[in-house]
Amino acid sequence: VESIKSRKDIAAVENYLAKTSERNRLIFAMGINSGLRVSDILGLNVCDVMGKSFIEIREKKTGKYKRFPLNKKLCRLIREYTDGMICSDKPLFTGKKLGRLDRSQVYRFLNEACRAVGIIFFINSIMTWLFCKKFLTILLRLLLCGISGFRRMK
Repeated sequence: VESIKSRKDIAAVENYLAKTSERNRLIFAMGINSGLRVSDILGLNVCDVMGKSFIEIREKKTGKYKRFPLNKKLCRLIREYTDGMICSDKPLFTGKKLGRLDRSQVYRFLNEACRAVGIIFFINSIMTWLFCKKFLTILLRLLLCGISGFRRMK
C-alpha cells in the first residue's frame, strides 16, 4: 500500500467518470477546479452557468457571496453538458426523477469511481467535503509530501 503522490489519480477518477457519466464528470471537475462545496455545486441552476465565463453564488453554509471565473476546461465541459438545454431556473444537476441531485448520490458515485481506479478513502466523511478548499489544501500536501491518509490499492 502506497500513498497518492501524483495528480494521475485525480485524472484517473475524472477519466473514469467521463466514461460513465457526463453529469458526474462535470460535478467532479467543478469541485476540483472551483473549490466549491458539494451543496453549492448541486444548488446551481442551468442559467447560473450557461454561456457564462464566471459563476456567482451565495454559499449555502456561510451565506457569503462568491464570484469566480471559470477556466477553459470548465467552460468547455459546461457548454457540452448544457448543449440542448434551455436557460432556466431548473437544477443543473438532476437525478433520475428530474429532481435536484442529493449529496448522498454524489458521495455514492465518487466513492464508486475512486474504488474503480484503486483509491481507498479511509475517512468516509471526507467525500462530503471533497471539493471545499480545505480538502484541496490537504490533497495538495498529500500529493507533494506523500503524507498518509489516502491509500492506493495494489
